[in-house]
Amino acid sequence: MYQASGGRKPLAAGVIEQEASRPSKILCNPYSAAIHDALTYALRELIRNVVEHAMAPHLWLAGMTWPKRDYVQIAKLDEGRGIRQSLSDLPDFRFPTDERALREALRLGVTRNRDRKHSHAEIEQWAAERHILPLSFSTTPATGFTW
Repeated sequence: MYQASGGRKPLAAGVIEQEASRPSKILCNPYSAAIHDALTYALRELIRNVVEHAMAPHLWLAGMTWPKRDYVQIAKLDEGRGIRQSLSDLPDFRFPTDERALREALRLGVTRNRDRKHSHAEIEQWAAERHILPLSFSTTPATGFTW
């Protein structure tokens, strides 16, 4: 992606958008513009996080779709430094466990615009205003991630 971006940041060069759109077209069957856009957004965020935070040299994506069930499953694998290590770049976001780091990373503002450090008070305010996804989730073999 760095080569394809011509030395620019892949997100700014539109390379990440292109890479996210390709598997979205495959997974979006039958084609729906709204579903394609949603899948592209989800994949773009997965890819962007690897580029911006994981510092991994490689990224693997796998996806499967069940059109009759309106279900898509996407898996991402990278060998990056991990969420806890990535967050520890910011002094206010150092956590003792991977689980705690993952819970915090899901909160709005924790990883956004890393040049500007958001305070815990700002993040708590955003959470109170319901601008975040639920922090609890579980995994089951039959359905994958359930939020």
